[in-house]
Amino acid sequence: MKQETKALVENAASRRVAALKKQDPTTEVTYQIDESFPRAVIKIKKEGKVTWLEFIESASTVGDASNLEDYAFCAEQFGGLTLLFPESLYPREIAATIFEDIRKRIAQAGFPQVRLIGLVYDDLGSTKKAL
Repeated sequence: MKQETKALVENAASRRVAALKKQDPTTEVTYQIDESFPRAVIKIKKEGKVTWLEFIESASTVGDASNLEDYAFCAEQFGGLTLLFPESLYPREIAATIFEDIRKRIAQAGFPQVRLIGLVYDDLGSTKKAL
């Protein structure tokens, strides 16, 4: 099951990277899979400097309280972040509720103006806006 989850996250990450590169070919976009937790981090760079991070969470990492530290870091460094949740377990309406809760928690941590982009991804790695 863990390999299947890793494959889903990796597929979503590679498709998201391709979409971001197509959206802005001047950016450098890379991703890294965290092996211990099936999750990916996408880094978006302009002129060699990281300007934005996206987190592709798996069913087992969505809602993990330890992730809030990563999210707050992004709020501080970049003014926001993008989160992607698996649609099979978190349909858009449910994901939107969770995204709003995360936004509130980040605001309570001292970053009230955080920009949070919430997306869901399907089993093929396609994304849809949830928030």
